Amino acid sequence: MGYFDSLQGKPLIKDHKALAFTFVPKDLPHREAQMKRLFTIFRSVAEEGVSQNALLHGRVGTGKTALAKRFCIEFREWAAKHGATVEHEVVNCRRRASNASVILALTNHFDPNFPDRGFSNTEMLDIIRKHIVPKKVHYLVVLDEVDVLIRRSGSDLIYQLTRFEEEGLKGQGSVSLILVSQENVLDIMDEASRSTFKRTSIVTFERYSERELRDIVAQRVGLAFHPHTVGDEVIDQVAAVAAQTGDARRAIDLLEKSGMLAEEALADEVKADHVRKANALAYSSLDTSRLDELERHRLLVLLAVARALKRQTTTTTGEVTRYYERACEEFGDKARGTTQFWKYLQDLSARGLVETERRPGHEGLTTRISLTEASAAELEEELVRRLGAD
Repeated sequence: MGYFDSLQGKPLIKDHKALAFTFVPKDLPHREAQMKRLFTIFRSVAEEGVSQNALLHGRVGTGKTALAKRFCIEFREWAAKHGATVEHEVVNCRRRASNASVILALTNHFDPNFPDRGFSNTEMLDIIRKHIVPKKVHYLVVLDEVDVLIRRSGSDLIYQLTRFEEEGLKGQGSVSLILVSQENVLDIMDEASRSTFKRTSIVTFERYSERELRDIVAQRVGLAFHPHTVGDEVIDQVAAVAAQTGDARRAIDLLEKSGMLAEEALADEVKADHVRKANALAYSSLDTSRLDELERHRLLVLLAVARALKRQTTTTTGEVTRYYERACEEFGDKARGTTQFWKYLQDLSARGLVETERRPGHEGLTTRISLTEASAAELEEELVRRLGAD
């Protein structure tokens, strides 16, 4: 028997993908009203060929992005039955915070091999137009976390995308926008860009209630776990914890971490103790003042730890190193060498922000790393904000 065979018990989770933040179930509990509202707004896109725009706003974990993605999928299928061609692209504006980067993603939808440099924004928009016109394509563009784009690059791109019909596209396709944000971004857009958004096109997402969260957790249990491994008591407990913030992401994340802890303990089912432990590990509050004294590369290493721990309770120095190198590339910093990286990690441990522990592994002793406070997702969000603001 190999080393890992000795650690393996009965698997409880059958599909981790169904617990990922990017997973979009076919049915979105308690968001039927928002889906109906979006269909009312965009129905004329397919029936009359006119462009429409909408803004989805609400707190983190209220289902905005998932609903935007599901709507686009369902609307494309509905439009095809009515003889209209609909394409869609979802762009995360936190990852693509410049106009050029967003336009490139929209161009890549039609031409995946389009070069990432050498063309101006105007030229790329013209190329998009040439893809749309021949087949009279109605292009739904979802700009997720659009407030990041607007604050960094202004709202000129939104203005350009909402004016496609005025530039010779009318009757030959359309471009429509779905803006997704935690805030009402109309307040930070210039008047010209804001003018194409009607007040009736604002779709609000309220926090989920405990009852609603219970339905969401129960749905994910059915999709992700083997039968009879998660009881009603655990579902109720996860929903009650997440109801403190009304955040479905927190509920789903807590559910997965509880399942992982149960598997690690070789348990036959997820129990209340696993939920309590997972919540203590992942969701103790983040004291942001403790980050104020960290210089940039310590923040980058801590970001790497947070990202490595989003799907697991502990990680290794090798995994953190890979995430650190990617984070440096993302924020335009040169990664430091192994010796300096290790010093940063040890300093974070000394400050009580991370915990390092030497444990037996299949190749001898290995260093396992975990967070001492806050959730990985909450910490990542705060660190990305700080690093992006520098």
